[in-house]
Amino acid sequence: MLAGHPAFDFANFYAGVHHILSDQPTSLEALGVDAPLLLHDVVARLHQKDPDRRYHNEMRLLEDLGELAELAGLSRELGVPRDTPDYLR
Repeated sequence: MLAGHPAFDFANFYAGVHHILSDQPTSLEALGVDAPLLLHDVVARLHQKDPDRRYHNEMRLLEDLGELAELAGLSRELGVPRDTPDYLR
């Protein structure tokens, strides 16, 4: 909902499932959303249909979210469990 509306408009459940599985939503950048470029990249990766272009693990996603937290003036460790080994941070 960063764009202010759902990624897809659909008339019914089946049309919605078809859009989600088949179509790439319009990028935040193309919609003119004023947000850090990294956020645009994170959302685009999360929406990828090709598994090779998505995040390969949650730690890489958390790393990018940590960078976004820093940009917003929040703690980088936001959301990273305390018992996570340093080599996964």
